[in-house]
Amino acid sequence: MPSTLPKMPPPVRECLVVALLLVASAHAGFVMLRDWHGPALTLTNELYVPAALFAQGRGFVNPPLDELPGLREFLYWQGDATAWSPESLPETFSSTELDTYQRYHRYLIYGMGFTWRLLGVSWDAAKYYVVFLYVASVLAAYALLRTGLNRPLAFAGTLAFALSPTVLDVVYNVRDFSKAPFILALLALMMYLVRAPRSRKHWLIACVALGIVTGIGLGFRRDLLVCPPAVLAVLLFAPRPGGRALLERGAGILCFVLAGLVFSAPILESFRERGSLVYHDALMGTATEHDERIGLGLATYEKSPLKHDLYISITADLYAERVLGPNAESRPNPSLVEQSRLYFWSVLKMFPADFIARAWQTVFRVAEGVEYAEYQGIHPFPLLHGPGALVEAFAYRWGAYTLLFALLLLACIDMRIAIISTALYAYFSGITSLQYEARHAFHMVAPTYGLYLIPLQFGVAAWRKRVWTVDGRGAVLRRSSMRAGACFVLLIILVGAPLQAARAYQRGNLLQYERQLEQAALERIELRELDTSYGKLFRPEPPLLIGSDLPFEPYRRPLGEFLMVELEAYAPPMPIYIAYESSWGRHNYGGFMRALPAGGEPGGTLRYFFPAIEYRDDRDWSRFSGIAIPAEYGNPVRGLYRVTNKNDFAFHLNFALPENEEARVHAQRLRFPWNGPAPLSYWTFDDVHRGLMMAWTDFLLGNYDKARAQIDAFDNAVYFPFEVFHARLDLLGTEDDFGQYMAMAIEGMQRWPMDFSVAMSVNHAMMARFGLDERVPYWQQAEAEAPDSAAPPMMLGFTFAGLRRYEEAEKAFRRAKAIVGDKFGVDKHIAQMQMRKQQAATGQDPGGY
Repeated sequence: MPSTLPKMPPPVRECLVVALLLVASAHAGFVMLRDWHGPALTLTNELYVPAALFAQGRGFVNPPLDELPGLREFLYWQGDATAWSPESLPETFSSTELDTYQRYHRYLIYGMGFTWRLLGVSWDAAKYYVVFLYVASVLAAYALLRTGLNRPLAFAGTLAFALSPTVLDVVYNVRDFSKAPFILALLALMMYLVRAPRSRKHWLIACVALGIVTGIGLGFRRDLLVCPPAVLAVLLFAPRPGGRALLERGAGILCFVLAGLVFSAPILESFRERGSLVYHDALMGTATEHDERIGLGLATYEKSPLKHDLYISITADLYAERVLGPNAESRPNPSLVEQSRLYFWSVLKMFPADFIARAWQTVFRVAEGVEYAEYQGIHPFPLLHGPGALVEAFAYRWGAYTLLFALLLLACIDMRIAIISTALYAYFSGITSLQYEARHAFHMVAPTYGLYLIPLQFGVAAWRKRVWTVDGRGAVLRRSSMRAGACFVLLIILVGAPLQAARAYQRGNLLQYERQLEQAALERIELRELDTSYGKLFRPEPPLLIGSDLPFEPYRRPLGEFLMVELEAYAPPMPIYIAYESSWGRHNYGGFMRALPAGGEPGGTLRYFFPAIEYRDDRDWSRFSGIAIPAEYGNPVRGLYRVTNKNDFAFHLNFALPENEEARVHAQRLRFPWNGPAPLSYWTFDDVHRGLMMAWTDFLLGNYDKARAQIDAFDNAVYFPFEVFHARLDLLGTEDDFGQYMAMAIEGMQRWPMDFSVAMSVNHAMMARFGLDERVPYWQQAEAEAPDSAAPPMMLGFTFAGLRRYEEAEKAFRRAKAIVGDKFGVDKHIAQMQMRKQQAATGQDPGGY
């Protein structure tokens, strides 16, 4: 019996589905954020200082936190500070200009400011802002999926996106998540124009909307910089009927550009003044960690072994120095932006095949659901947790095949839509290879899940229309199959031809680089073998102190060395660690050698070249401390060498040269499909260093007990205890008992007699407490109790020189020389004291030292 209920018109059904998604996603957002109390502890904390002032009607300004009582505690979650009261806000305060990142995220900060103005400055109020961004992303995802799917399947795909573990994990990070609604809205608008010819009115409205969304989105996240090329390509190739198609395309492009410029003007001005840092971010993406995340087959070299902002900046700086010249008089003094641009294009020219391979490998990785994640937070709909996990598992296992099949089905239906859809998907997926992480690519879960559903929709439609049984359909199917086959062949050619050509070019580059390495001038470095909980540490003695004979002075700029360790080869490769030491782990550039051949003859020789970077200012320091190898491998180190003609090498790469030339791999390899999770190598060290950095944050904020507790947690995990010793020493320096502090410092000088960093820390602490004359007995005590260390007599010499007691200073320097010989500028200091004595005798002593 037919139903007597009236059928709802399609617009009403659409509105009901949208309303259901809105309510469900809003509920999900508040459930997920139940225990949330602020962004991640990154630069996003102080990002919102202008938002807090704007909320109080005090302007969009960036005053120092110390002038705003309670704001620091609120932003850094100290104690129970989940809100900030403006009652103690002073009438006047100084105001500095917005910092670089605040300028880049201007609209994101304004959004938080408006939220706080309405609801009060608290993290509970901020939840409404986060939920708004999450709901907007879900609705934008639904709009995108509706351009190619029927209503039930689009709803199912959107729900799968909204509850994807990968997406849920990123929601908490407001800064990274905020781009999702804008990119998804742009994709929806582009597919709307591609799907079918639109009227002139709708075409121009869509073009203006594309510009507005791009312009505003750029003020939330710089990632929107990648969108204009894709939008312009769509406006050029989207279907336009009639005789005025060319004119309408031009008008649409003009509308897009003008709208985008108007709404992004403040952000573009910031880019003009300070650069967009896009090249620095892209260089960060060349780190081996990103290659491992996407499953790219590694080669016997690494473009960047570390994903570390300062390491990348230093590498670009040193590259510019080698290429342009070391002296400011003889070369331009490029900024960080210019250095990064110069280095990025040089790396791209050296390794074009790797960049192409990384882009396609990232497309494969995104096709498997971006990342195989296990959501650890409060699930908004527990009953859907199981189905959500099944979708994630399906994507992980079969996603790449399903997506390829879906694109071929699209080719059967409409070749133009298939080509443009494939191009957009490849572009927006591949562009994340510049720095692949889930937080950068999570938004691609929506189009990925949508494409998974294309075969289902096609199958249901084919069954309903009985296309397999109706006479005459065979010819149609043959033609469709031919189109799909042609699309597949075209895809193989587009992937393979540029990649093979680039590999031939890259191989020539690397063969030339290998010949240069084989002819490098080498100088042997003396090593001392130490036992650690990891195994054997082969440590330079004395430390390299790269490029300086004045270990007590801050470097004016980072210094670099190019080293080579000769090893006895094993198959499979040994877990060999390039060890660094640094203050609180903040500038630790250590990591495992991952540019190693997959096999080799035991007993053969492997030469491994790598850069070593030293950095030090008044408080921070970092230096290479040796090669560490597990004890079960014995002593495979045959020697450590310094490349004396290092400036002849534009690139200082981690580069393995096995004796067997066939084991050398000159390009990274595609792997399809890549079933994650990625084999991220040896995270234990990085966990320790991240823990030390967290402790350092608490140390700076004055949370000494919390910092001490975090450091105590590493007692049984730290492989190289030098950094932890320094952290404990700094913590002890916050207490009143300087005698106890000095006793621990002397213990450090006894344990590491050829090291000067402990003495530098002690000197810094003394400067804050004592005058020059009060420091003398402490250094005399240190010299008596640590007789094998040259640091106490050197520091005593500097102290006497400051007091103009040049005779005693010269004697102290001579005692240091008896320990270290003519190293660390000892002879230079002795000569200085002799000259000062003569000047003092004639009344010409300038004083100070």
